Amino acid sequence: MNPPIVLYEPPKRMRTDYRVDLSAWTDKSLLEEGTFYPRKTMRPEERLWWYSRFFDMVEVNSTFYAVPSVDTATSWAQRTPAGFLFNVKAFGLLTGHHLDAARLPDALRKMLPSTVRKQQRGRVANGAFGEAGRAWAFQELRKALQPLREADKLGYVLFQLAPWVKFSDEALTYLGTLPRHLFGRQLPKRKPTDPAFEVTSIWRQPG
Repeated sequence: MNPPIVLYEPPKRMRTDYRVDLSAWTDKSLLEEGTFYPRKTMRPEERLWWYSRFFDMVEVNSTFYAVPSVDTATSWAQRTPAGFLFNVKAFGLLTGHHLDAARLPDALRKMLPSTVRKQQRGRVANGAFGEAGRAWAFQELRKALQPLREADKLGYVLFQLAPWVKFSDEALTYLGTLPRHLFGRQLPKRKPTDPAFEVTSIWRQPG
C-alpha cells in the first residue's frame, strides 16, 4: 500500500478544540422534553444563563427570521461566561430565502415596490427587495454582531443558502464578498500550500 499523499503539514502539532452545542437555547424539543431546565416558567434570558452553565457554544436560529437589536445581542454577551460562543445564522434575505411578510421590519418594507409593500401574509420573494434591501440587512447584521465581537463571543456566521441557489460563478463571487460586507475586509489571498486553498478548489469543482 502506498503512503498517503500529504498536501500540507503544519510545522508543529496544532491544538484542536471540540465544542458541543445545541441549535438555540429555546429549542422546541428541548423545552418539551422538560428535564433540562429546572423550571418551565423560566424566561428566555434565564434559559440562556442556565444553558451556558453546561454548554460553551450555541447556534442562534432566530437571526435567520429577524436581525436582533444591538441591545439584544449585548444582553446575550452579558448573560454568558467568558469563552462562550454564539454561532449566528445570517438573515434570510442575505441567503436567497423568501421572507415572511408578517415579520418584515418597517424599514425593509418601505424599500419594496408599491405593488408588494402592502402584502401582509405569505412570503415576499427575495428578488423583490433589490440591492438597497440587502445593503440595509448587511448594515443591521453588522450592528447586531458588534457586541458579540467586542466581547470575543462571536463564533461563525452561518450563511445557509436557499436550496434554489445553485452552484455558479455568481454565487461564489457573492460568498467572496461576505467578509467585506460583514467586517469591512476581503478574504486574504491563499497559497497552494494553505489547507483552505484545497477547500476553495473543491468548491470550484461541482459534483
